[in-house]
Amino acid sequence: MPPASQNPPGFTPESEFYESRHNTGIYLELENQYSDKFTWGAALRQENYSDFGSNTSWKLAGRYQLTDGWAVRSTLNSGFRAPSVQQLYFTSISTVASADGTFTETGTFNNISPVVRALGAGASCKPKPPTVPV
Repeated sequence: MPPASQNPPGFTPESEFYESRHNTGIYLELENQYSDKFTWGAALRQENYSDFGSNTSWKLAGRYQLTDGWAVRSTLNSGFRAPSVQQLYFTSISTVASADGTFTETGTFNNISPVVRALGAGASCKPKPPTVPV
């Protein structure tokens, strides 16, 4: 292999994982036209992921009709998206040759990898609480 060349990434036996996910959720939304000009809504979602834990998120919304052609609306919510199975478990390792002829493995490591755990991450991957700008 010439100096500073790199082989294409591949899948090694260490990269192989069989992981799956099961999740359940319930969603409730209420909407009300309070007056001819004002409509409001509220929603609540509870979800439980087999590999990522539980989350409760909410949404509040309002719409005010200013004129026949103009309205303003606003929504405030906590939002949540669990990482995909690929984001949690995908691994790709490449061997890179440097100019001095040494080889180094580099890659993208999953959250349960010993490499990631040695760096103090991975298992601590939990949902972050929402932040609301003030």
